[in-house]
Amino acid sequence: MIKRIAIFILLTGLMWGCAQEVEVMGVAVGIDLGVTGVQHTRSAITDGSEVTSIGIFGYATGGDHFDTGNPTHVPNLFFNRHATRTPGNDWSYNPVAFWPMGTAEKSSFFACSPHTSLFPVEANVMLSNEHAYGYPTLTYTVPAEVEHQVDLLYALPTLNINRNTNSGMVLYEMKHALAWIKIFVAPAIMTSVAGEAYTVTSLALSAPALMTRGTLTIGTGAWSAVNVTPAHYLFPVSGLPVAAGGVEEVTMAGACLMMIPQHLANATVHITFTYEDGTGQPDDGEYSFSVPFPSITLLAERMEVFVLQIGTDGVRIVFHTTNTIEEWDEDILYKDIIEVY
Repeated sequence: MIKRIAIFILLTGLMWGCAQEVEVMGVAVGIDLGVTGVQHTRSAITDGSEVTSIGIFGYATGGDHFDTGNPTHVPNLFFNRHATRTPGNDWSYNPVAFWPMGTAEKSSFFACSPHTSLFPVEANVMLSNEHAYGYPTLTYTVPAEVEHQVDLLYALPTLNINRNTNSGMVLYEMKHALAWIKIFVAPAIMTSVAGEAYTVTSLALSAPALMTRGTLTIGTGAWSAVNVTPAHYLFPVSGLPVAAGGVEEVTMAGACLMMIPQHLANATVHITFTYEDGTGQPDDGEYSFSVPFPSITLLAERMEVFVLQIGTDGVRIVFHTTNTIEEWDEDILYKDIIEVY
């Protein structure tokens, strides 16, 4: 079953009188997501409890419905406000924003994760500014080193609600903005030989023309190209053992390629590995191969899985399966991969 990642944000409102302030709503930010998960890492975010940092955007549009063409519809409630999970599994942000007073007043909300302050420098993240109307946007460069790539999430928009909607609760349903490529390595011949051992020492994927920088529309998930350039993505492997008769997932430092959705063509995998058969035979040593990578259309929220079957006489790349990221099940996949031999 596909899990939905949902974030509930409770915004507070105040009522002002001539000589007093009366608080009429609850806590500034309240998110009910269950047990606190891991920090925002390169692991697949498959549950709302694993989201620990978000940037939130709020638009108060008066009596009007949100309109992307209306120049007055700007993020005037808050712009990229940093909301974080507290040790008590609640959420907070500062300064607090308040609901417009009247029930006819409409507000719309957007979010992305992680907050832009947590992106690596080489991602060169840029946001639309707080005076720009319409959907907020985020421009992102895919880091060349795979372990620096980010699991970028965005929220479906929550539009035209007021302080009485869901008792002031804003529902952010988070979705994955990027496409994933996951790689396994296995010996080309699965029959175990005593003392036989492979060790992957380098792994990379290159392509002559890729969308390496794009602009994400926060709310729709649509991407537009900023740069299409040659690309070379390095996986953080150095001394990855591949046992005879087994399958190894390239997971060192979270090695899963996270790319802007696009068609991937004319790409090449470059792999170097050492081989020992345990007897000191002449074919012991280091081998390097560059092999064509299958052409594939990469879609947001999808994880494409490939197996590199390596041997001293060459390397074969097998497309194995495609999954939604939330449906990922490593135990089942390991079994399926072994059965293809």
